[in-house]
Amino acid sequence: MKKKISLVIGTFNVLHAGHIRLLKYAKEISDYLIVAVNSDKSDSNKSLVKQKLRLENLKSLDWVDKSFIWNRSVYELIKKYRPTYVVKGKEHQNKFNIEKEIVKKYKAKLIFGSDQFSFSSSDLIDQELNRFEENKINLPLQYLKRHKIKIPKLKQFTKEIKNLNVAVLGDLIVDEYINCEALGMSREQPSIVAKPLDSFKFVGGAGIVASHASNLGAKAFLFSMTGNDNLKKFVTEELKKNKVTFYNFSSNNRPTSLKKRFMNNNNSIFRLNILRQLEIDEQQQNFIFLKLKKIIKKIDLIIFSDFNYGFLPQKLVDRVIKLAKENKTYLVADSQSSSQIGDIARFKNVNLITPTEHEARVSLKNYDDGLVVLAEKLRKITNSDHLILTLGKDGVVIQTKNNKKNVKQSFETEKISNLIKEAKDTAGAGDALLVSTSLALASRKFNIYEASLFGAVASSIQVSKVGNIPLQNNEIQKILKY
Repeated sequence: MKKKISLVIGTFNVLHAGHIRLLKYAKEISDYLIVAVNSDKSDSNKSLVKQKLRLENLKSLDWVDKSFIWNRSVYELIKKYRPTYVVKGKEHQNKFNIEKEIVKKYKAKLIFGSDQFSFSSSDLIDQELNRFEENKINLPLQYLKRHKIKIPKLKQFTKEIKNLNVAVLGDLIVDEYINCEALGMSREQPSIVAKPLDSFKFVGGAGIVASHASNLGAKAFLFSMTGNDNLKKFVTEELKKNKVTFYNFSSNNRPTSLKKRFMNNNNSIFRLNILRQLEIDEQQQNFIFLKLKKIIKKIDLIIFSDFNYGFLPQKLVDRVIKLAKENKTYLVADSQSSSQIGDIARFKNVNLITPTEHEARVSLKNYDDGLVVLAEKLRKITNSDHLILTLGKDGVVIQTKNNKKNVKQSFETEKISNLIKEAKDTAGAGDALLVSTSLALASRKFNIYEASLFGAVASSIQVSKVGNIPLQNNEIQKILKY
């Protein structure tokens, strides 16, 4: 039987839900889907995004069998591939379609897909460009005054961190956001019924920590693990785009950790974790340690990004901390336990830890003490110089060792209130704070109060977007506008 071929032609500035539906429909009615992307030259009035990037987006779709840039006529395209169907969106049905006469010569059909959204890619690009609104993030003026923080000094952040070398060790995660249309409640059983519209993947976990560092200007080295599966290629390509040097200790025994978030109007309605919590063996630990040891002389900062999925056994953590201390490398740790057991207190003698209140209480098994007492107990147990306790919408508490002479209290406490009123997506807020604060401290040019402010600003920027998107220096600079 002859293979049925669908052909879709378009500009595809942004792959929105209408495109996804059309392409899925074209694939469903055929055996093989070809997508031709109009070149920048042939479609200069509509191509708002460079052709290479538009093509990359289409190549990421599993159901597209063949995609390429096309800069010649539609007639030549149809003549070359002789598709069974040429598929266009339903919005074109009552317009002039040059394909209509061409397909008749090849006994093909022009089909208009149904169930399409009415907005355009250019509309979405405008939304994308405007979604980070710096005027919604406000600097804490009284905090600046109390600590005599000068904006001109803060603006040197980019310059001061650009030569830093950062090693990130931890669990890598792929975050997938699946946008859904809520259909209501099932009549058969008390469950929500939703229809998936489109999906987008981001590199998360230790991967986004390294990507943040790289995009902010440092040189990032990531020590982590993927499975030998389909997500491995996606992760590798994304980290390469973000200029992260990736030491991947891939394994056949565990899949790449995947978190699927089912979203409706920017609200998460359900999350599915596909992962295996398996501690890496001693041979793998030795391999990781020796790789790090080879480059330790040039590393300025080590970040532990622990999600408790098994990449950071205690023995490896202790060896890395000892190695860092011997080489006077700045050390930072974060151990997430939002939905599983974790213990930030196992990271001893580091310069900074950044737990949430929940993670601090889980680690100390302390559910009664106030925030200041809780933070100081954890700081003392870990013997860390600084602790930033993140409180979600209530901001952060900074607890730091007091090195001033003739002062009885052994610590200082400060707070930064939330800098943004409305968060679009809280996922990744802690990672943004962790990286920005750590880079500032590791540069040795900023004190804990200046560094914490960078972290609060970065966290606010991150929650103003949907998805784990790497930070950019120009975003931080926009906040430091006066």
